[in-house]
Amino acid sequence: MILKFNLNTLSFNVDTLNHMLETTHQEVTFSGALDLDYINTKGHPPLDFAIEGRLSIGQSTVNMNGKGELHHITDAGIYSCLLGIKMKLNLNDFQLELPSQVYHEIEIEITQALLERDKN
Repeated sequence: MILKFNLNTLSFNVDTLNHMLETTHQEVTFSGALDLDYINTKGHPPLDFAIEGRLSIGQSTVNMNGKGELHHITDAGIYSCLLGIKMKLNLNDFQLELPSQVYHEIEIEITQALLERDKN
């Protein structure tokens, strides 16, 4: 799994941090693997799994791990599952100048809708 986004697309509850991020154009990249053999897009009970990978911001890269859940959804058109991932991140691991009122340990939550497998 590869996830990329620009740091200035994030939003926090700290105005100073939001203003600081507005002008940054650093890309964030997460490259990792889910602890699942495959993702079943047919009906299934909720699945718990582990995730591990590497997160890069600018020139800094750290190893990360977390946990996730996969939930099947029915009658949702082209969507078959919702994938949720949670990971903790210590911002001190990166060379970022942050305001003092910012907590340096944050939790990242990612939710992704998965498309149904092509039936053709």
